[in-house]
Amino acid sequence: MSLREQKKHQVREQILGACSDLFRARGFDETSIDEIARRAGISRQSFFNYFAGKEVVLAEIGLRWLREQAEIPRQGAGLGGVLAGIRRAVRAQARAIEADRDFMTLVFTRAGLFLPQSAPASALDEKRRLDHTRAIFEAVAELIRRARPTVRFADRSIRSKRRRSTSP
Repeated sequence: MSLREQKKHQVREQILGACSDLFRARGFDETSIDEIARRAGISRQSFFNYFAGKEVVLAEIGLRWLREQAEIPRQGAGLGGVLAGIRRAVRAQARAIEADRDFMTLVFTRAGLFLPQSAPASALDEKRRLDHTRAIFEAVAELIRRARPTVRFADRSIRSKRRRSTSP
């Protein structure tokens, strides 16, 4: 990465961090672009060089959360089978949401991650949203593919035992 790219990445991260902090402390609607720029140490115009508006920043924060969630099933793949892996992923997501309930409510309702409420800022934003959402489902699918075949047979044998025990 060139020095210029590093600087752009750093400023982008500063903006995302400032937004995350301010949205949590003041609320999304109460936070102004000027406040974000001041907190990030940039000009108002520089903010718009990176993001089209607060909504786009919120979507980026949501996309990052989705990306993190897509890694959870992969981290525990092979430990206890499919059901255990899915349980771990769902519990981790629930803990993350519960730990920051107000902010996560904002992200889910206003960022349009799963059901966009308005047209995306750009086709690239829409593609990124879909890519990250797809990554979650692919991670779960990978977990299922890695599952031991004995899980399927065990379920079948349990069902057949139940049938025999309920037969006359």
